[in-house]
Amino acid sequence: MEPKLKNPIKIGILLFLLCYCVSGYSQNKLEYQVDSERSSINFEISHLTFLTVKGKFKKISGTITTNSGSIEFIHAEIEVNSIFTNDKTRDESLLGKAYLHAEKYPKIIFTSVKINRKKGILYGVLKIKNVERKIEIPFTTSFVKNKHEIIITINTTLERKAFNLNFGTMDSLIGNRIHCQLKIQGSLLEN
Repeated sequence: MEPKLKNPIKIGILLFLLCYCVSGYSQNKLEYQVDSERSSINFEISHLTFLTVKGKFKKISGTITTNSGSIEFIHAEIEVNSIFTNDKTRDESLLGKAYLHAEKYPKIIFTSVKINRKKGILYGVLKIKNVERKIEIPFTTSFVKNKHEIIITINTTLERKAFNLNFGTMDSLIGNRIHCQLKIQGSLLEN
């Protein structure tokens, strides 16, 4: 003998609401592909205490996920070989074993683990060479073209020694703090 449903109408309504909520949740989730051409990763570091070396990385890839207009997740990879400081000799030196060792560690990787939308802080893991560190990054977000594009703006400072970026005999001539300005732009991925 099969059990009888006590109230099939209530169960039907409950199932409808459950399906509606799940459907609505997935519709509010959007994924964006990072656009390397329109993104910028700039940095500054002091040299000889009175000079400032400015540079940038030209190539970045990754994805950004939003939910109901708020960032939910970000994963970004910077191509170390794309470094540019407007000095070819310096760039080649920075890519070598003593500095970034690009041949062995071709990417700088950031993956978010938590996001405080009210305070505008990304909590995540940054990997440079073979060192991973938990970091907090302030950010702002804006959307353009009816949410078909997203822009994340970041201004922060990193300590290079926290990532074991020690430069041997030149170490004392180079500042520890790296000032970073990033504009990460992404385009909506169509399902």
